[in-house]
Amino acid sequence: MSKHEPERMARADRFLYEMSRIDHYQQRLQSLFFKKKFAERLAEIKPKVEAILWASHEVMRSKRLTQVLEVVLAFGNFMNKGQRGNAYGFKVSSLNKIIDTKSSIDRNITMLHYLIMNFENNYPDILSLQQDLVSIPEAAKVNLAELEKDVFIIRSGLKALEVLKDQRERERQAKKSTGCSVSEEVGEFDDLVSALRSGEVCDKDSKLKRNRKRSVNQLADSK
Repeated sequence: MSKHEPERMARADRFLYEMSRIDHYQQRLQSLFFKKKFAERLAEIKPKVEAILWASHEVMRSKRLTQVLEVVLAFGNFMNKGQRGNAYGFKVSSLNKIIDTKSSIDRNITMLHYLIMNFENNYPDILSLQQDLVSIPEAAKVNLAELEKDVFIIRSGLKALEVLKDQRERERQAKKSTGCSVSEEVGEFDDLVSALRSGEVCDKDSKLKRNRKRSVNQLADSK
């Protein structure tokens, strides 16, 4: 293709021609889109992550919660004595069964009622458990599946940027080793995006051309 032929192209054809001259243009466009959305995505998931972290710290540090679990374990071992007693622990999901375990004398009384009465009589401080877990209500609103998906998107985007950066660096080093100029490519993609935004992509005196010419002149001056 002659150097004057692009100037005779239609606007759409010229656009495709300019895009085809950019190495890894698809990865670069994806990187630009990721960069544009990064702050927005980070601001969206940061409060959710912080809520989960704060709630996790509170659960780990709460002595009252530890006491509650110890009492529940003791009750469970007592009720299962001779069968599955002397257990060292239980699944958290098993706590949901407490309300389903009913008294054989009064079916309106569950194990949960009995535990609360036991706490009131023997461990009154446990009743202030809510003070230790102030972040739990906010953390409970977080959809973990969606949060994991959002975090995965950010991680994947950062990984793609790292791969593209390493790839471009290897290409620059390869061109330097063969004596090829790399100055003409510096800012090429940014210039094209700027030209596309301003509608100058088909203008003979576009910023795209001016910047490329400036890069060539700088290279010539350095020699």
